[in-house]
Amino acid sequence: MRLSAYVLSILLCLPLWAGGAAEPLSPLKEAVKKLRTAPRVKVDFKKEKTNEALGFGSKTSGVLRLSKGRLRMDVEKPEEATVVFDGKTLWHAQKVIGFEGESWQVLKVSGQNLKKVQSPLAVFLGEDNIWQKIHIDTEKSKGRLFVLKPQKPKEFSGVTEMRVTLNASGEILRFSYLDDIENDVVFEFGKFDWSAKTKSSLFKFKVPKGAEVKTL
Repeated sequence: MRLSAYVLSILLCLPLWAGGAAEPLSPLKEAVKKLRTAPRVKVDFKKEKTNEALGFGSKTSGVLRLSKGRLRMDVEKPEEATVVFDGKTLWHAQKVIGFEGESWQVLKVSGQNLKKVQSPLAVFLGEDNIWQKIHIDTEKSKGRLFVLKPQKPKEFSGVTEMRVTLNASGEILRFSYLDDIENDVVFEFGKFDWSAKTKSSLFKFKVPKGAEVKTL
């Protein structure tokens, strides 16, 4: 098991189109490969989740770090949370403020159970063979926009469509997805720092003192 976002691993391994034509996904595959193999990279992100049917909306922001198959996502606003993937295990820690003060709730997920996690992180983390379970919507995919659909949405935590947009430099500018309960989730990424100073210890999760830990 290696770091392989549903975006990352899926797009890297998509088959060539028939007929020997030029590979239309080459720019996206190159962007994905660069992220998967980068010694260290850091990028700010903004996430917006909306559900028009329920009249619901939320916005968060934070920092994403990657290093040779490992990932750390720190959500800074409006609520503090941390996600760490060390290559084998995913940790998701959420700060909770209650009547008795602040506390942490922690979820520990083994690699084979990543697809069961109802979280946007499931988009970024998955098995290396996930690409075999999706198909490309060629009618919607145009220019730097690539649209993917899973063969079986239930295997993708209910995700029904994934959209990836590259910027002029060939980096991932936006990743979004729709799920089967009409949630529309959009990640927008800032400028990628490919020489960020990132300590190896950032990809080793330490359970906060007194935290409640649930294992999946």
